[in-house]
Amino acid sequence: MMGMNDMMGRCMDAMGSMMGGGMMGSGGLIVVLLLVLLVWLVGLAAVGALGLWAVKKLR
Repeated sequence: MMGMNDMMGRCMDAMGSMMGGGMMGSGGLIVVLLLVLLVWLVGLAAVGALGLWAVKKLR
């Protein structure tokens, strides 16, 4: 789970530097935000599925 938080932090840092540099327009920023959200949701789904599998395995 720490890897996930580390990845989120890196994404936020990258976005901050891009915004500061003015390299990307608002459209590019929206795409980046959607990608981060998608990755986060996929990670959350994977953790949930793993948790359910572990619970079933323990019973």
